[in-house]
Amino acid sequence: MHDDPDATGAANRVRVGVLCDSLTPPGWVADILTRIARRDDCEIVLFVRNADSASFSERLRRRPLTAIVFALLNRLESKLSRLISAAADADRPTELDADLCAVPVIDVQPEVSPSGLVHRFSPEDCERVRAARCDVLLRFGFAILKGELLECANHGIWSFHHGDNQVNRGGPPGFWEWFQGTAETGTILQVLTEELDAGSVINRAWYRTCLLSWNENRRRIFVRSRELLLDSLGRLAADGRVAALERPPVYSQPLLLAPSLARSGLALLKLTARFLKAAGRRLLLRETWELAVGDLSNGRAELRRFTPLVPPRGLFWADPFLLRRDGAEHIFAEEFDFATGVGRVVCLTLDGNRVAERRVVMDTGAHFSYPYVFEHDGELYFCPQDTGADGIELHRCAGFPDQWESCGLLVPGVQATDTSIHRLEDRWWMFTNICRNPLDDYGYELHLYWADDPVRGPWHPHTGNPVSQDARFARNGGGLVTLAGGQYRVAQGLTSVYGGKSQLMRVHRLDTQGYEESPCQEITPDWAPGLDGTHHFHGLGDRAVVDALRFRWRWR
Repeated sequence: MHDDPDATGAANRVRVGVLCDSLTPPGWVADILTRIARRDDCEIVLFVRNADSASFSERLRRRPLTAIVFALLNRLESKLSRLISAAADADRPTELDADLCAVPVIDVQPEVSPSGLVHRFSPEDCERVRAARCDVLLRFGFAILKGELLECANHGIWSFHHGDNQVNRGGPPGFWEWFQGTAETGTILQVLTEELDAGSVINRAWYRTCLLSWNENRRRIFVRSRELLLDSLGRLAADGRVAALERPPVYSQPLLLAPSLARSGLALLKLTARFLKAAGRRLLLRETWELAVGDLSNGRAELRRFTPLVPPRGLFWADPFLLRRDGAEHIFAEEFDFATGVGRVVCLTLDGNRVAERRVVMDTGAHFSYPYVFEHDGELYFCPQDTGADGIELHRCAGFPDQWESCGLLVPGVQATDTSIHRLEDRWWMFTNICRNPLDDYGYELHLYWADDPVRGPWHPHTGNPVSQDARFARNGGGLVTLAGGQYRVAQGLTSVYGGKSQLMRVHRLDTQGYEESPCQEITPDWAPGLDGTHHFHGLGDRAVVDALRFRWRWR
């Protein structure tokens, strides 16, 4: 492999070869290939198909008994998990589009190691691959690849490892995070080397673990990881190279393999217990949210001193933002109505630490939440989350607090949530969470936009978008706040329960060419008895507001 910056120029299309086991790949792979074929900056020029003719019985003989037992258990769990699946098509064999079917195909019989785990290509087959002049080979088939093939494309063989290779090397994908109850499941895109799961990492992300099913967890991370590859191909096309990320100097975990017989049995018990727990919670408990408001002391919040604000029966309040207007203090928040199953925006006018007046601000039948309000040229604006909008829509206050009119889309054609707009020095910044996958998952991509005017725009995407693909910290939970002299972005933390905690992210750099932040402090629901979570914090001047989760019996 020769990673020459001039090998792929910005004016050239990236020539992509695909290593596969079949031309009817799983749905998640077919989707990636279709999207690559539709891009202007890439073209698929070759399929290399695995012609390994080993019979099913031969494959079984290569596998230890523990792997065979787990394979049978895995097949059963996979069928059961389709009852809750949001990504069932990810596994389904899928015919490729007609344009892809016209791409040249090379059938290769690899040299198989005695264990059956390693494949090598003969020199003749390597020459056939090299003749296609691929910039990148994408691995969606074969076993562990070693040997001369690793050098047959300008920028090597790109392969997913569906696990965080800093703590998880081996497999099966999605299983061990589920088994250990880890809140996040990592994924890397790497350039393969001779060393297993230790290639040059060119992109990585973390996603929320589906703790109900390890096969559903696997399917979801397969679907979500699509953007890692597409973004990396885009950077290669634009810049002619893709830089490797920093590699941790020490790996202290064992190589993960198929679970032992004992752990397979334990997995079955865990699976049963988690299904029963989830079903019991759904039947018996209801998720309710309330607020708490209080003073900041020298820019610091002591939440145990905050005063609870409890909504009327049948409602909950969440996503609160403070606003001062005409000498009064207000909280704009989501109000969820259990009777209708949708949220609306309300304004709570405060008298000290109690609600003096509640007024509905926006209620159209669509679900609204996250009403961050900002001021520009004496006018109030916000971009509440709207599940029906095809873009980020700006609203102007025509009569405070409950008359608002649309100003149009600031960023069209995106599915976004939890948007806040801030002025820092002479520039306006938009922080938003965008979903680019079919799972309606807004929790792992943070995008930035900037503009010189927040209303007229234009809003420019940050060159580093997405600036975060880390479900542990990416989703907004209160916008930017200044605390104790520092600038922080409030993020939703990641736990086994949605909304379990918040996370303060210290902002180190924010400009048009870069964004840097680091986790600073967790906000956990420990300041009062009976709380089960918190996922939002907002401060304004010497005041702050936070939300809190309680699970209550449905009949109360």
